[in-house]
Amino acid sequence: MATASSQSRPALQFSKLNSQKLHAALRYYSQDITNREDEERNDVVRPKRASTKTKKAKSMARLINSKPWSTELESSLSSLSPSISKTTVFEVLRLIKTPSKALQFFNWAPELGFTHNDQSYFLMLEILGRARNLNVARNFLFSIKRRSNGTVKLEDRFFNSLIRSYGKAGLFQESVQVFNSMKSVGVSPSVVTFNSLLLILLKRGRTNMAQSVFDEMLSTYGVTPDTYTFNILIRGFCKNSMVDEGFRFFKEMSRFKCDPDLVTYNTLVDGLCRAGKVNIAHNVVNGMVKKSTNLNPDVVTYTTLVRGYCMKHEIDEALVVFEEMVSKGLKPNEITYNTLIKGLCEVQKIDKIKQIFEGALGGGGFIPDTCTLNTLMNAHCNAGNLNDALEVFEKMMVLNVRPDSATYSVLIRNLCQRGNFERAEQLFDELSEKEILLRDDGCTPLVAAYKSMFEFLCRNGKTAKAERVFRQLMKRGTQDPLSFKILIKGHCREGTFEAGYELLVLMLRRDFVPDLETYQSLIDGLLQKGEPLVAYQTLEKMIKSSHVPETSTFHSILARLLAKGCAHESARFIMLMLEGKIRQNINLSTHTVRLLFGSGLRDKAFKIVGLLYANGYVVDMEELIGFLSHNRKFLLAHKLLLFCLEKHQNVDIDMCDTVIEGLCKMKRHSEAFGLYYELVEKGNNQPLRCLENLRVALEARGRLEEVKFLSKRMPNKRQPDKYLELPHWNWKWAIRYFRMQTATNSRMIESFTIFNGLPVFFEFMQKKKLNLSKMSKTNSNGASGHYPILTRRAPTPGKATVLAVGKAFPSQLIPQDCLVEGYIRDTKCEDVSIKEKLERLCKTTTVKTRYTVMSKEILEKYPEIAIEGSTTIKQRLDIANPAVVEMAKEASLACIKEWGRPVEDITHIVYVSSSEIRLPGGDLYLASQLGLRNDVCRVMLYFLGCYGGVTGLRVAKDIAENNPGSRVLLTTSETTILGFRPPNKARPYDLVGAALFGDGAAAAIIGADPVLSSESPFMELNYAVQQFLPGTQHVIDGRLSEEGINFKLGRDLPQKIEDNIEEFCKKLMSKAGLTEFNDLFWAVHPGGPAILNRLESTLKLNAEKLECSRKALMDYGNVSSNTVFYVIEYMREELKRKGSEEWGLALAFGPGITFEGILLRSL
Repeated sequence: MATASSQSRPALQFSKLNSQKLHAALRYYSQDITNREDEERNDVVRPKRASTKTKKAKSMARLINSKPWSTELESSLSSLSPSISKTTVFEVLRLIKTPSKALQFFNWAPELGFTHNDQSYFLMLEILGRARNLNVARNFLFSIKRRSNGTVKLEDRFFNSLIRSYGKAGLFQESVQVFNSMKSVGVSPSVVTFNSLLLILLKRGRTNMAQSVFDEMLSTYGVTPDTYTFNILIRGFCKNSMVDEGFRFFKEMSRFKCDPDLVTYNTLVDGLCRAGKVNIAHNVVNGMVKKSTNLNPDVVTYTTLVRGYCMKHEIDEALVVFEEMVSKGLKPNEITYNTLIKGLCEVQKIDKIKQIFEGALGGGGFIPDTCTLNTLMNAHCNAGNLNDALEVFEKMMVLNVRPDSATYSVLIRNLCQRGNFERAEQLFDELSEKEILLRDDGCTPLVAAYKSMFEFLCRNGKTAKAERVFRQLMKRGTQDPLSFKILIKGHCREGTFEAGYELLVLMLRRDFVPDLETYQSLIDGLLQKGEPLVAYQTLEKMIKSSHVPETSTFHSILARLLAKGCAHESARFIMLMLEGKIRQNINLSTHTVRLLFGSGLRDKAFKIVGLLYANGYVVDMEELIGFLSHNRKFLLAHKLLLFCLEKHQNVDIDMCDTVIEGLCKMKRHSEAFGLYYELVEKGNNQPLRCLENLRVALEARGRLEEVKFLSKRMPNKRQPDKYLELPHWNWKWAIRYFRMQTATNSRMIESFTIFNGLPVFFEFMQKKKLNLSKMSKTNSNGASGHYPILTRRAPTPGKATVLAVGKAFPSQLIPQDCLVEGYIRDTKCEDVSIKEKLERLCKTTTVKTRYTVMSKEILEKYPEIAIEGSTTIKQRLDIANPAVVEMAKEASLACIKEWGRPVEDITHIVYVSSSEIRLPGGDLYLASQLGLRNDVCRVMLYFLGCYGGVTGLRVAKDIAENNPGSRVLLTTSETTILGFRPPNKARPYDLVGAALFGDGAAAAIIGADPVLSSESPFMELNYAVQQFLPGTQHVIDGRLSEEGINFKLGRDLPQKIEDNIEEFCKKLMSKAGLTEFNDLFWAVHPGGPAILNRLESTLKLNAEKLECSRKALMDYGNVSSNTVFYVIEYMREELKRKGSEEWGLALAFGPGITFEGILLRSL
């Protein structure tokens, strides 16, 4: 007996085909389940036709279908028929192709004197439902009473129709909503209503809901179930692998005086056989015979039993059932024979197969079909009798049985396994030329069956031939990633890399992820062929597929781009490397900047230099400045040298000499002197050859102060003993350089050793009453600003302060550019419009990167999370609960490390999360894992959403200020696991979440009266306010269900915030006597760019005021309660740098709508 998986795949095809046919038979026998529903339609949909009226209806429908609806069309219709009958109206409605036009005709018909009745309303509702115009159908249903002026009463059949339409569209929740709405309009559901709803719920696997609806049917509405009800329940529960429940309903039928029919028994037998309980199923069949003389098993009953025994490899029992069937005078059909033959194949009883096969032929009642002979061929192959299989193939022609794709796949596969590639290729060519794979008959072909043939052809320079068949397979909707890989590598071997790239793109469109080897082979080949741009595109797709290329791959592509002179692409590539944290090569980076300068792209060149240095890399400045000087681009060289000095990078003094000399020749003496001045300020006092020329030029222009400054440092020039006491000293000049110096060096006082007589200078400053803390400066662009002398403000006694902050994130970082492909792939979404909408949303959110707990490994372990309607709350919590605590722990440890005191000094925990559900809560687990004292006081704040972080600060503030000496550890931790869902057009707000939200944690230490010798408070929590907006509780809506948390964000959220924010802020500001919004710093939770834009516009804030919020949103996305702490961390650095504003506001908004705010004071 063959056991290898390679031998089982063709058999799987035949099994699938037989199974499909048997299911079709069962469905045929199960039609009675919905017969009642059809009766509702038949009363309306098929009135008796009159030939003249039918012709008139066809003419009217043809006219409507060919033209847009207009008054001219109405006139044409009126001329065809001045009056109109019920039959004509019904026929026209059926014949109109567009449901919107059908509704227009329905609305217009009364103008010809036609009066709609319940039948026409029902027909129109059915038409809209069948066309999936479900919102229109729903509105139409609830407008019937108004449209008919009360003459048409709403009945249960109208609701039944809409319930069925939603169910067929896969929107079971909407079906439930329609059912619930019946009560509000005074319509009682009938047994048909419940049958329709139960059928929908069970098809979606919602067994718990189905049980609840059945209970409600009995207890609340008092509706008695019928046989159809139990058939639906038995079939539904058995299909959902709950056979015991199905059997329970079978036993309950007698309680409601419902007699099982043949459909009932066939359904139950099928469910039991699927569950492997074939003996019980056989007993049920025997019981059916004993129970009633009117109930007898049919062909479907026995065929189901035969299949059940065959599945268990109890072939003798299957043969007994088969004989029993024949003895009762039932004639086996092709499904019966094929099922039995397949079972015999699996246990290698070839002789018995031939016996049954010959007996069937001899009886004249069975004509073997393609499936039969395919099964027989597969049996021969599995037994190692390939020649016998080929003989059967030849007999197919004699018997006039047309081979299908499965015929060829089993033969080609087995010929390849035995090394007979020549004969296999002949059959492969025949398969290709006859386009057998494109036929709709037979089973769906499996790509894997042709893998060996693909490998052989691709190894032997015949990749094009293999691809031709592969594309035929794709037209049938079948493909697999391994075959893509074989073909792509085949193209790479043959040097047809463009064709390989096309297949790669096709593979990605099919939501398959190429492996690392496939990408690398293609990139290497494209580079060898001199196609770096296509290699670049391939690498971008590689990154979006969550692969991390080798650093050498990046360097190879960049080198080839530079060799081809691709300046723009090289710059983008450098930025891609920086975003991916890929190590830079100094030579390639320098070459890129040089190419940008040479191509006239100076702004982009400086941008790349800035990004490189910001990420800890350098470029060869000597080479770049030498290149610019050689090309007489001294202003650019000057700017680069200033950049070097700002970054404290050593510069070659001869190069500076050359640049200053060049600037002098260009008569750019201010830039020349400014560069020399910066050199001196950075401590470089080496003599320059160009100083004499610069001095002469400045002297000629009357700039005596600069001349004196130069003369003082030129060789062999005597310095005045008391320079500041000279009568010609210009104090304005001194102040100007004082200001210039404070722009580049925070050590302001020490820097003024360039002046002799420093005490005289400060005495002058005091006499002039100049405020040293607000000396203005002039930067290299000529713009003025202020650089304060920073002093620490004293904390207010008794007020809570922020002593330290920390943050943590999961390991998986997702660039926003990669999100769409990954999300669409992981959720197996095939709707192009959803993908396009998500791409637009990802651009508008301004998010660049986000961290996420969700990973490929999690989806592989819990694939049901990405399936619509799956009961996954347990799985989600199993992932989220430990992840939330782990992130909170990491953030807390980072925060405690910055704080610098032992964990034993923490007296309280405030634990904030909207991503965890369990008892005890995460606060206890966190306290244990951090090693806190067991008497630490814990507070949990759950499900506050985005304002949770500021609420946590308010609670921590109250604790700290009312418990002297206390130190509060505030932690927030969030993940999107509970809300991760596949996209659905009925829930557009899910896409907003997919494009905006991220995962992470934050922590802060809060305490009053800080010990300044060991603690460093940087922000004071001065005053806190919370308020909610009445009547807005549905704007941000979150519901916990079996599928996780379902969030819904109202589109009017930004407007609601805009309408109320000014008054809320003024309430906070009044506590410190503040009136000007732009005098404050702003730490605003960035719920999204729309909210920040509205806030900025309403309060007329300067553009830079919300920069920290925008940066946090860009770097991390909206991480719910955590995000405000990321903003505060950025704000701390901003205040260190500027130090101007003392007061600020922390704001956050969340469900309620709730406003949470704190008046902050920077220390």
